[in-house]
Amino acid sequence: MSYMLEIIGKGLDIDFHHVLSRLYWTPQEMSAGDPTPYNADRPKPFSQQIRLGISLLNEAEPAGAIHHLNIALDSCDNKQIRTALACAYEDIGQTAEALKHLSAATDMTGGREKGIVYFAMGFCCEKLGKKTVAADNYRKSIEADDSYTPASYRLAAVSLIIGDIAEAIRQYSALREAEPENSWLR
Repeated sequence: MSYMLEIIGKGLDIDFHHVLSRLYWTPQEMSAGDPTPYNADRPKPFSQQIRLGISLLNEAEPAGAIHHLNIALDSCDNKQIRTALACAYEDIGQTAEALKHLSAATDMTGGREKGIVYFAMGFCCEKLGKKTVAADNYRKSIEADDSYTPASYRLAAVSLIIGDIAEAIRQYSALREAEPENSWLR
């Protein structure tokens, strides 16, 4: 029984920020305490709102991050803002809101990035109890980037849970080929 639980749990230990950070990272982050050349009465420019929002997100201050990123979103809609907002909302337990931003980000990404966004969407759907939708998102993640094994782990596990044994076997077989060094897959 514990072996089965271990198999089903594979991939659940992901760090949501780590998965999405490559999509929202910015080299010019600033902290909330950084001096600004702008008058406090004037609104901060769009790029400064993004940098400040991401810095607050990285400093584990999701509420502040959400505030600044939503201001930036009013000026421009892009994958950087959407994925950072998804992380911030996930941090405060608003998974449905995180999913909304990830869904918007799918139209702004391609290739491997799209696979990462679909993976994060699958993860959110799992948390919301939408296992079939999660499986669909994991499939889309694999279609976008078949080398991204966390999506295969989760699709296999979710497939077991929803009773799609054939899909689970396909995914575990593919994982065994992709990771022959993993003895637990044998």
